[in-house]
Amino acid sequence: MSNQPELNQHNTFVLHIINEILTEANSSSHEEFEKNEQLKERIYSQLQEVGQASYEILNMPDVELENRNIYENLANFRNARYNQETELDHNLIWGVITNDLPEIEIMLERSIEPVENE
Repeated sequence: MSNQPELNQHNTFVLHIINEILTEANSSSHEEFEKNEQLKERIYSQLQEVGQASYEILNMPDVELENRNIYENLANFRNARYNQETELDHNLIWGVITNDLPEIEIMLERSIEPVENE
């Protein structure tokens, strides 16, 4: 039994959240991200959602993943926590958002295109 429809649903969700993150990041600067607590909390929460959905994709039976390594990396975000008290250096997260997520978005869009056209 194929889980392709479920995979497509999870991929669509991941792409939707990535798009929301990128929209938010494109309308903000790194400096604003550093200073705006609500923005950081919102983006970290969205990264957690991407991470959880990617983790679920990785654990789907009978699914061949072309970009398994991308899902493995994204799944790590399910444990992303923003905590004002610890104030980590957010340069790493901002770099992932601005440099890596646009490329990941394109790769994932390509991977679900054949499913939608079938």
